[in-house]
Amino acid sequence: MDEIQESAGRLHEVWKMYARGGVVEERDGVLAAWAGLSWPIVNAVFLTSPVADTGDFSARLERIGAFVARRPQFGMLVMCGW
Repeated sequence: MDEIQESAGRLHEVWKMYARGGVVEERDGVLAAWAGLSWPIVNAVFLTSPVADTGDFSARLERIGAFVARRPQFGMLVMCGW
């Protein structure tokens, strides 16, 4: 694991703590750490691994869109360059 992966992983763990009592779901290269609060910074969706190609990126964005469409709060998408 390199420094960027380690840093991103630690960031994910912090947001999972913020989302306690909310929703934490991780699968297929996407992590949702959604506290369900009106403060958007604690409602976050992350890409958790490098994107393979445009098809992979599109599929992840579709999963993210489906997730946030079911939420009444605003949130943020966090991506990291590997």
